[in-house]
Amino acid sequence: MGKKKKSKWVLRWNSPAQPVLQTPLEVVIEQAPDDAPSEVEIQIWESDSPRVEPFGVTAHRVSTSSSPNSNTRNGIAVVWATICSSMSCVTGEPVDRDLDFEVETEWLVIRGFDRDEQEICGGTPEWLDGYVAALAEPLDLAPATIGAYHWYSPELWDEQGICGQANACVHVNDGMETAFARELPHEHELNHVIFNHAHEPCVAVLSEGLAEYMRGTWPSAAGSIEQSSIEDVLAVSFDGVIMVSSDYHRARHFVSFLVFEFGLEEVLTLCAMTPKGSTRGEFDDAALSTIGVGLDELLASYASYPICSEQEDRAKLWECSREPVVALGPGDEYLFEIDASCAHPNAVGPGGSRYHFSYQVRILADGEYSWGFVPEPPPFDLTGAELRLEQCASCGDGALGFTDAWMEKFISLPRLLGAGDYTLQLVLPLEFAGMVRVEVVGH
Repeated sequence: MGKKKKSKWVLRWNSPAQPVLQTPLEVVIEQAPDDAPSEVEIQIWESDSPRVEPFGVTAHRVSTSSSPNSNTRNGIAVVWATICSSMSCVTGEPVDRDLDFEVETEWLVIRGFDRDEQEICGGTPEWLDGYVAALAEPLDLAPATIGAYHWYSPELWDEQGICGQANACVHVNDGMETAFARELPHEHELNHVIFNHAHEPCVAVLSEGLAEYMRGTWPSAAGSIEQSSIEDVLAVSFDGVIMVSSDYHRARHFVSFLVFEFGLEEVLTLCAMTPKGSTRGEFDDAALSTIGVGLDELLASYASYPICSEQEDRAKLWECSREPVVALGPGDEYLFEIDASCAHPNAVGPGGSRYHFSYQVRILADGEYSWGFVPEPPPFDLTGAELRLEQCASCGDGALGFTDAWMEKFISLPRLLGAGDYTLQLVLPLEFAGMVRVEVVGH
């Protein structure tokens, strides 16, 4: 049996036995209570076999907008109906008593549920504003509050089931696009908040592809591009097939191709012209009018686009827009000395059980370079720490990306790097506080 995933929908009934069908959700009410309420809240579980729940509500071939966490394709979705009165509901959005703090930044409202404001790493609010601003620019968004970010403790998250089994999600809450997550920040859902504020969500191949492609350096939770095809993602977009984790990687890669060939502005325009629910033919027409190429020709050209990992295939708009901390060529070296803790003014997180720092590094000439941890005198333990180096370039340009996990006898070997800008990310366990030294050397 595949992993389960649930999402929340609201149906409004015209009569006790006839729901309003919301495409692509296909709902059959076999039996309804005599005194039917005005709303029914349902949770959709994706699995390999159907189940019958109270009130006989079932659904088939459901497409959701949740974050990737399931590898079941074409599963049958089963609906659990929870009856709500006009005054209250058994489950749903968190009530006010769960709100522990609220912080307003230039672009977002951050709300903590069963969280302490002091848990936010020191550089996170500024990082969030920079991240949103970098993506707002190509979308022509003026500085304003564009959405909210609801941050939950793992315990409350599991108790309330806000996004079901998904890692995170986005819903409209009090008229505002709102990300719901246990980690801070969750870049994929943050991208959805930004895009959904700019215009209504577009077809999945673009909306999910852009949400993945426009991310920074934080890794995806599951899936791989090899386990999905572009036709799989188009079936999600136009035929109502369930989206699974690997489809997000494939959608990201397809958007990377589109941006490489036609530019980000044209891809954003295409997204705005193909709202969710558009047909394949409508997408073809929109592509012809915006980039001058129809879908079949796009697919033929895409077939020769190189396969890249997510480290080689993400825009990193915010990170790569920053000025380099250091520029190095052959024979140069630079030592980062960081008195690290979550409270540090440049620390971002917590992302689950970790937080991170990131810096821009400019490589002045092609050549061999190495980077790695410089051990302190014992005891020195950075178990769980990682170094990531990702080039500010496109998959189509042969961008490079590397991840090195800390080991007790860490050896930094020279690697060939091309001239250009890179993002160096240091990831540390949340409980770690102490001096960390990272050296970059040109050979």
